[in-house]
Amino acid sequence: MLHPPASVPRPGLPWPLAPWALLPWLASIGWGWWQTLAGQLGQVPIGAGAGAARALAVGLAVALLARVAGFIAESGFYVLWWRARGSHIPFWRLSSWIAALSAADLLAMSLGRLAERHGGALPLVLAPLAGASLLRSQVPGLDAGLWVGFGSLGLLAAARVALTARVQAVALDRRIAAPLALTAGAWLASRVALWWIVDLARGMSPLG
Repeated sequence: MLHPPASVPRPGLPWPLAPWALLPWLASIGWGWWQTLAGQLGQVPIGAGAGAARALAVGLAVALLARVAGFIAESGFYVLWWRARGSHIPFWRLSSWIAALSAADLLAMSLGRLAERHGGALPLVLAPLAGASLLRSQVPGLDAGLWVGFGSLGLLAAARVALTARVQAVALDRRIAAPLALTAGAWLASRVALWWIVDLARGMSPLG
């Protein structure tokens, strides 16, 4: 008597690292974002007092929490998108992947700061990798909101988008085309929204 072949179980989405290594890795990512945000917000001037230092620490904590909330929101968007189409992605595993892959963003920002410090031809050399914002001095007349929205566009940003799509494809056990289209579209929409928000905050209309 013939029996139908047993179905092959779907591999599912693994955690980015083994349990013993995942928390230290995520902690190092969090520390990297703390350092990066501290560099962006600046330092407390000498003699400013304890109040200014506390205010800066609170600002850094809020900025870091906002970054974590961004990872969770991004993961939630993908999970809900695929759930509405009858597919399941484990939320916390995807969130941990998105947080881990933000190391590409940290690397791009670090290379950007390196290029800005040393100047010369370094911004031109690193711009394709770290982001178009390194070329801002070469195109001074371009809209500031456009630089904020799309200044991070480079190979590292593209790699993060591609890897985020790859993680979804693994979780869904499908080809990467649809997850890549979704992830790239979400990235593009977020960049356009940021561009418009900056222009509106400056009293400009993003439509003309």
